[in-house]
Amino acid sequence: MKPETLILPLILLAAAIFLEVVTRTVALADNYRELAAFYDSQQTQYKIAVDLRNQFQGIATETAKLAEIGNPNAVTVMERLKAAGISVQLPAADEKKP
Repeated sequence: MKPETLILPLILLAAAIFLEVVTRTVALADNYRELAAFYDSQQTQYKIAVDLRNQFQGIATETAKLAEIGNPNAVTVMERLKAAGISVQLPAADEKKP
């Protein structure tokens, strides 16, 4: 085969590969935009969940402190939390400043 006869098939092959790369790049860019929009839409719910978790942790910590000093209602709440598989850890004891 003469090299002149291979030019057209090589050009068509290169064009096909180029179009495939462009098509996949556009599809990936669209997917990225969709994921970014989904991520942005979840931020409000995430912040609410973090705030709720922090509030629960504060309440649970205070309840654990009450249970530690013998409050019967707090002991009951802590037992139910434990039965539900929720562990509450007290923060480290604050060191007293002189």
